[in-house]
Amino acid sequence: MKKILFIASIYPFLDGFEKNNIKICQQMGMKVYTAANILDTSTNIKYSTTNIDDLGVQKFNVDIHRSPFSLKNIMMYKKLKKFIKNEKINIIDCHTPIGGVLGRLLGKSTG
Repeated sequence: MKKILFIASIYPFLDGFEKNNIKICQQMGMKVYTAANILDTSTNIKYSTTNIDDLGVQKFNVDIHRSPFSLKNIMMYKKLKKFIKNEKINIIDCHTPIGGVLGRLLGKSTG
């Protein structure tokens, strides 16, 4: 079974723009994982993940910062790299500016 990881900075993006793609991947027999912020640490607002929960995907909370200069993104890169290797993810689907950069770097480093 193929495994796919959708990466975005925040869960509302996945909910608003990737829900149909997630459903398509599931219909193709893929196991779907998502990685994004559940909590906005700057405002302490918790994002709703109800629609993603309804799809039955595995969520991975990562504290991706929107600033490309944030050192916390390096920690998220390492955390995601370990996750990708442990779960043997085959496909990375990346969105949003920083999520996209992290996803592309992770794809290159994990093969």
